[in-house]
Amino acid sequence: MIKATLSILLVLNLQATMIAQQIYLEPVEDTFDARNMFMSTEITHQLSQDAIVRFYYSNHVSSYMPEKLIAIEKEQDQYYIVYHSSRFVNSLFGKANTMATKKNQKKVTLSTSDALLYIELFALAIKNKKKISTNGTKRDGINYYFSISDQGSKTAYIWSPDKKSAMGRLQKIGISLIQLANDTDEGKTVRLPATLIKRIQRLTKELKELYV
Repeated sequence: MIKATLSILLVLNLQATMIAQQIYLEPVEDTFDARNMFMSTEITHQLSQDAIVRFYYSNHVSSYMPEKLIAIEKEQDQYYIVYHSSRFVNSLFGKANTMATKKNQKKVTLSTSDALLYIELFALAIKNKKKISTNGTKRDGINYYFSISDQGSKTAYIWSPDKKSAMGRLQKIGISLIQLANDTDEGKTVRLPATLIKRIQRLTKELKELYV
């Protein structure tokens, strides 16, 4: 009984330690580009040089999982969410190994106040990136990449973070941009739920305190 209890406590302590350590994004070797993120040329060709922040992820185990890239861009005084996705589809039914790539792009407007919430949070995490692992970017799961344009492109990533950790919550906030784009009609304005705004503000405050 005592051994079982100690084993449970050890596992819980290890889990808590791993969550506590996931407060940093990790640097990548180069800027936000196709080589680092294994991005398809279909998405790469759609990238705008005007993007302020970008969030990208894809499953490196299965090439058939959609690639998803979301960007916040600014044209004159208006902010936009631009969502790119790419996935493999059967090009000819009944013929094995005959594949094609289906790509989509969607653009919706975003208020200045909401855009700045994301920009501040992403910039904070990226600028405080820290090398933790010694094996480079992981190739056997999902890497989540964050990029910001600030006197050149700066990029950092996190590999499959625990959902309760700071980086796990950051990853979920990144995915919220994709969900907002999906839920908003083309050309319309995104409306951030009050709960999402609070989550972004809370994590921004938490990271500022952790990075002191």
